[in-house]
Parts: sequence; C-alpha cells; structure tokens
Amino acid sequence: MSTTNPVIYNGNRFRNSLEARWAIFFDEAEIEWEYEIDGFQLSNTNYRTCFKLPSYRYSGNILFVGIVPEKPTIDDLKRLFKISGESIDDFLLIYGIPGFPEFSTFGKDWKLEKGYVAIHFTGLNRVKDIIVNELSIDDWINNSSLRVFQTRSNGYSLMVWPIYFLLDEVTKDYKMLSEIDSVFSEDNEIFTINLLGMPIESGYFSSSTDGILVNHKRLTNGYEVAYNAILENDEYSKMDI
Repeated sequence: MSTTNPVIYNGNRFRNSLEARWAIFFDEAEIEWEYEIDGFQLSNTNYRTCFKLPSYRYSGNILFVGIVPEKPTIDDLKRLFKISGESIDDFLLIYGIPGFPEFSTFGKDWKLEKGYVAIHFTGLNRVKDIIVNELSIDDWINNSSLRVFQTRSNGYSLMVWPIYFLLDEVTKDYKMLSEIDSVFSEDNEIFTINLLGMPIESGYFSSSTDGILVNHKRLTNGYEVAYNAILENDEYSKMDI
C-alpha cells in the first residue's frame, strides 16, 4: 500500500495516500475536517500539521491532527510534549492506517501489525482540565496511553480514548475490549498500554452505563472504506465492500 505519491480526493491534493485515507475515514465517520497541504501552524509554535478537526472539541479547543507512517521516537514525543506545553490547542499524532490496532509485540520495542494508534497532546499540558506546569516528560510518557477514536453507543461524542485490554493470566495475551462500562471495569482487571508499550493497570474508564465503543458502526465503516479505497494515478475510487 503505497504512501508516497500525491492523491486527489474531495477537491484536495494530498501529499500521499496515507493522508488521503484518513480524510476518507473522517468523511465516512462523519467527522468534519479541514486540510492544508502546507500545514496548519499549531498555535504560536513552528510545528505544522495537516488536519484540523473543528467538530472535535476538548475543553473548548480545536483538535489538530498529524499523520505519520513511522512509529514516533522518544525524541519525537519529547519535542511534541514541549510544543503542546506552549500551545493552547490540542494535537493528535496518529501513527498507522485506519483500522483496529493489532500489535505484533509489546514492550519498549512495540510494533503494530495493522491499524493505528494515536497520541493525544493536550494544550498547555492539561491533565483533566488542570494545567500542570511541572509535569515531567518521563512521567507523561510512562502514564499516557495509546489511543483510538471512540464514540458513545448512540454514535455521538466523538473522542480519543485509551485502548483497553483484558489480561489473560494463563497466556499473558492481551485482548482489546470493544466496549468499556463502569460495571464491567469494576469487576475485571483493565489494562492500557502506555507510550512505551508497557501495560499499566487502569481505573480510568467511563462513568456512563452506556459505555464507550471502539467498534461503533460509524467508525468501523469508516475504517473499512478508507482501508479498501483504491488510490491510483492521483485519483480515488470507492471499492464495493
């Protein structure tokens, strides 16, 4: 699946097919987006990012999105953490292609088999709406989670939420949960994976009984259409699925 050649989709000329696939996903998932081939400037910093999602709001801030084909390094994370601390805007770094994440390995050298993960950098390094001026980069890296897009069961409230796993104590395998709810979380050991790919036990779950869904139709349809889209010769066509 080539990601290097320019692609025209929906009146925009994208630098590569990876960015175009994410635009297709946003459309299919009914997520309003804007694209700038030269990049949006993130607040007063020099960092430029390609997507802006006006329809996604976190504490009243617009979400900017960067798409990368390669796993970010620790240096990348440190740079973006510093930038987010100086910006009033939120930033989401997405690594991979639209689809459910499947890992081939965990740990510090974690690898994705398929799909994507997202890293959410909150403006001014907020933690639950509190500005934390002295939050260290090491603490942030060890305690922040890899994330995916999720919705409420009614399809509303688009958000980026940690990826949750159940640990099989027999095989030590992780099974990604498709839904989180408070009752389930109280009765089971729930884990997330931090930015280093290490498991951390989590009590950070939905307080709502309707849960938060990874596999809502609005999202899963978007993943399938975007992944299977035919992007050739600067053109886009939708594959029947």
